Amino acid sequence: MKKKWFLIPSGAIVGAIVFYAYLLFNPPLDVGALSHGADNDMYLIEVGNKGFFNLQPTGILINDKDPQNVQMQVIPNNDDEAFYITFDIENGERFTDLNETILPAGSGIQERINNRDEDTLSYGITVHSKEPLNTVTINYRYAGIMFKETMDY
Repeated sequence: MKKKWFLIPSGAIVGAIVFYAYLLFNPPLDVGALSHGADNDMYLIEVGNKGFFNLQPTGILINDKDPQNVQMQVIPNNDDEAFYITFDIENGERFTDLNETILPAGSGIQERINNRDEDTLSYGITVHSKEPLNTVTINYRYAGIMFKETMDY
């Protein structure tokens, strides 16, 4: 009888390890196109969430340094508008703080392209940095676990 009670906690631990390993090999953060402004000091990184749970970006590093300014752009997916690669626009409601934005489950870039007619949102991180962009590190929280994804450009 004692062996049966031992199986339940050990099964939960093994399940948690398998779930964490799955997330490490299949990260939920979906990173798309990188665009830059004419002066190469403004960058836009399209992001999405291809996972099963909501994702919250918590920080971004450019070449392992904090950028001067970071904002998340949120635009309707079925709108004809595109992302802006600037912070100086009249339509300021499309910009939110990076830490206050939650990317809902299933908002991956490919899913948004396939469901263009539905009421979904597109997400892009706008970054102001004086130095040329070589690496981008995005820190985020997913299913209560902190993750970090680094892209080389």
